[in-house]
Amino acid sequence: MFIDFTIGNFKSIRDVQTFSMFATKVREHKKHTFKTRDGVGLLKSAVIYGANGSGKSNLLDAIRIMTQFIHNSTDVKLGEQIRYYKPFKLDKQYLDKPTVCELEFIASDTIRYLYKFSFNASEILSESLSFFPKKKEAKFFEREKGKAMNFGEAMKGAKKSIESQLLPNHLFLSKAANSNHKQLGVVYQSLHKFLIVDTSQSHRLLKRTVQSSLTSKNEALQEKMNVLLNYADTGVQKIELRRTDSEPLSASPSYAPFTVHQLFEDGEQVGETAFSLSEESKGTQQMYGLGGVLFQALEEGRTVFVDELDISFHSLMTEYLIELFHNPEVNKHNAQLIFSTHDTSMLKSELFRRDQIWFVEKDHFGGSNIYALSEFEFDKVRASIPFDKWYLSGRFGALPLMKDFAG
Repeated sequence: MFIDFTIGNFKSIRDVQTFSMFATKVREHKKHTFKTRDGVGLLKSAVIYGANGSGKSNLLDAIRIMTQFIHNSTDVKLGEQIRYYKPFKLDKQYLDKPTVCELEFIASDTIRYLYKFSFNASEILSESLSFFPKKKEAKFFEREKGKAMNFGEAMKGAKKSIESQLLPNHLFLSKAANSNHKQLGVVYQSLHKFLIVDTSQSHRLLKRTVQSSLTSKNEALQEKMNVLLNYADTGVQKIELRRTDSEPLSASPSYAPFTVHQLFEDGEQVGETAFSLSEESKGTQQMYGLGGVLFQALEEGRTVFVDELDISFHSLMTEYLIELFHNPEVNKHNAQLIFSTHDTSMLKSELFRRDQIWFVEKDHFGGSNIYALSEFEFDKVRASIPFDKWYLSGRFGALPLMKDFAG
């Protein structure tokens, strides 16, 4: 489960910014929250608004790239540049400043962890991992450039031997996990479970994600996909996966998705016919892929990040999917949905708490600032106000500044 994310000096995010799923003390929509094992209140969903170019995508991209860095750190060779270093380019002072990152999350062992690191183009400058047994922070390790690592009492197993093999451009967490360190392997694998989706990516990537689940004979997921496609009035009755390889005894058979439709003659249904998914509209293809990812998150209790969710679905369909995450009878494993959108029709108190609504706005110098609606004074921004109208009137900021082309 995702708690919060802090990032600084990354693309348009110049100064350190924090995006959080901590539930505040607002009273509305209690079912939109859940409690962790140690009593921390978290949100089940969050929505991010902002003008084009404000940095919404860069925030989600930062989460994607930082988790990629963690997973692929040990692939970097000695002396190679760290390709994940993407500093803010509109201020000369930031071109060689470090990128700083913090991730706080609940791992698969239900323990809360806080992982921090900073780096420049060539090396890791600092790194630390702590956890919260009995609500108090305890240290696993701490690392600072030019100093020997400091290990906490909680960290067992190999330490110094892993440190001795550590390259300056490698993260210790990645090195330890890939050296079969059991404790840190749990943390490393948990960060790999975030589902991060860019809706502009090819349909094939999305299809592979859900298809792998369907081909594993996950009948519950397949039935949910059928319900979704029926609910969206696509004309699709159900999804079928058909083998495409010619070898019946293949150890890893290949499948292709087909959509089943009703077949009519003279106004009467006479049977069924199947289309390959590629024959369907782009919207249906996207719904198949992205819908499958969302249902997978619900089924496995994972956090899914989606950039521009409104590209994929009609507003009513998007609201339907959001409410699935809010519904405790459906979201039994406390999955989380975090997404950006331009669709202001969803910006309403009936759908979101004030701490679930976030904005991204660029300052005069081109730096992205990230803030929540709950940060405004509660006596001025009550849950009963029309969020969409106030946003469009400019009261919350994060709107595009339109210039008069007529001069």
